[in-house]
Amino acid sequence: MVKVLIMESERDILWKYYEFELSQAINHESSRVSITNMILIITGVIITIITYDENLSTNDLPLSLFLIVVGIFGVVFNAKSYERFNFHNTRAGGYRNLLEERYPNIDFLKARELSDRENKEKFFFINKLRLNWLWLILNGLISLFGLTITIIILFT
Repeated sequence: MVKVLIMESERDILWKYYEFELSQAINHESSRVSITNMILIITGVIITIITYDENLSTNDLPLSLFLIVVGIFGVVFNAKSYERFNFHNTRAGGYRNLLEERYPNIDFLKARELSDRENKEKFFFINKLRLNWLWLILNGLISLFGLTITIIILFT
C-alpha cells in the first residue's frame, strides 16, 4: 500500500512538473504573439504618419530609423521567445520521458510516432517549415521596409 502511494505521488510530481513546463512554453508563445501584434500596430502607425503627406522628406527620417529599430527588436524578441519556448519544451520532454520509463504499460512513444508520421504525411511541405522563421522574417521585413524608406529619404 505504501509503495503504491509513493509511486502515485512520484507520478503526480512528474506530471505537475510536466504541466508546469508546458504552461511556461505556452506563455512564451503567447508573449511572442502579443509583442508581435504591438509591433505590427506600431509599424502601421509609423507608416501612416510617414505617408500621410504623400511625400518622403528628411522630417520622416527619425520615424524610418525607428521602424528599423522596431523590426530589429522584433527579430531579437522573437528569437529569445523561441529559445525560451524550446527550453521549457525540452524540460517537459524530459519529464515525459521519465513518466514513460516508469509506466511502460502506456505506450506513449508508439502513439507519438504514429501521430507524427500521419501529420508529416498530411502536411509534407509545410511540416518542414519552422514557425519561428515566419516570425523572424515578418519582423525582419519591418526593418527592411524601414531601411528602404531611409535610403529613399537620404538619396532622393
